Amino acid sequence: MDYKKIFKRETKVIAYMVICLTLLVMGVSYALFLQVNSNTKNQVVTTGSLQIEYSAQNDIIVGENDCLMPQSNDEALHGNACSYTLSITNKGSLPMQYNLLIYDDDVQLPTGGKKVSHSLIHHSLTKSFGEASSTVSSGTALGDLPLKENKRLLETNTIAVGETIVFHLKIWIDENAPSEGENGIIGHYVYLKLDVTGTVYENETATEVLTATLDTSGLSEIILSTLDEANQNIIKEYRYSGKNPNNYVFYNCSNDEDVSTCETWRILGIYNINNESHIKLIKDTHEEEKPWDESKGVSYSTSSLNTYLNAYYSNLSETAKGQIGAVTYKLGGAENLEFDSKTMYDYELKSANDISLYVGLMNVSDYAFASSLKEEDFVSTIISRNENNWLFTGKEEWLINKNTSNQVYKISTNGSIEVAATNEAKLIRPVVALQSSVKIIGGDGTKENPYMLSK
Repeated sequence: MDYKKIFKRETKVIAYMVICLTLLVMGVSYALFLQVNSNTKNQVVTTGSLQIEYSAQNDIIVGENDCLMPQSNDEALHGNACSYTLSITNKGSLPMQYNLLIYDDDVQLPTGGKKVSHSLIHHSLTKSFGEASSTVSSGTALGDLPLKENKRLLETNTIAVGETIVFHLKIWIDENAPSEGENGIIGHYVYLKLDVTGTVYENETATEVLTATLDTSGLSEIILSTLDEANQNIIKEYRYSGKNPNNYVFYNCSNDEDVSTCETWRILGIYNINNESHIKLIKDTHEEEKPWDESKGVSYSTSSLNTYLNAYYSNLSETAKGQIGAVTYKLGGAENLEFDSKTMYDYELKSANDISLYVGLMNVSDYAFASSLKEEDFVSTIISRNENNWLFTGKEEWLINKNTSNQVYKISTNGSIEVAATNEAKLIRPVVALQSSVKIIGGDGTKENPYMLSK
């Protein structure tokens, strides 16, 4: 059926599509509503900390523009959909959490008039921030989006102080939408409204931000056998696992105002250290290839590795130094690798051999957790899970802890964990622990949009 001919013949099929803008900033005693139905110029609204700019050409008349015609996702994404641009700028002094929502406008329809089902309205959403950009959704039906206060949630994220995010939204009707009947589109209407809500991000810790992404980012909870004796609570920690979890973060920037000067690190997980939650980061690339100890020693405190990582810490930016603290690294472990990751971690925690470090390396359990949190998966069989281990690189690198025979461990090129001679040269991937006061003030953890940290 040729929808375009039908739509051009039926002038009242879908009268028009209107995107309006509503802005609500928490902490302000009113909601500011901006109607832009006949906008011919960009309109800017500032309230609270957020400034919203909505582009022109928001009034789409079907008789004059075929952008809302039923079409395939491919046709729509290549320029035939109705397009809208919206930007958000944080003009305040604190990071903000924003929600970008879309929902049906409450308009008076003609007698018998109905609105097109959200399941038949498809959309794509991209965003750009500085020199970076990312795709939020592509070809998804509005009806598949989660609901937040009876509105469809296009995206939720944080916006840093001074940051501007530009959104590009496309809307179109599914090419397989029925033309007639109860759920048909002929004679039905599309009236949609955008809504931006914002809250000050001041009180959320980085741990709260990350744990809010459970089951969607690759972060999973582990419950330790150790009890918090003071409160008789079971201690919970979290680890990222899988092929490519959303755990990217900017760190060690030479210019705090320019993310292009930052290094890309990744988050190992959330650790309970002295009854405080600390997020540990690992560099996404290796440093130099060095021996554990040039003199063949096995003591970490006097090792060449420790000397190298102390010098590495000295060369971090001042902001990076202020974001991390010295924490306890457990240097012992089990007698062998015939244990699951959780049991291996328990052996590490019980080790009396420890050291306080600003920069360390990952443990055996860190590497094991990255591929599996299952109790039936032994660390000795970890090679079979390479494809599902985001820490596997196919290169040899050092781990920080040893077995009960005082032998040091390496990750081999095939992904297995093996005993190594301390005078062998292996790659080094630094690990640091964030101060509990550091917050996540931007990004979503994807490779295209890593998390941003507060100073």
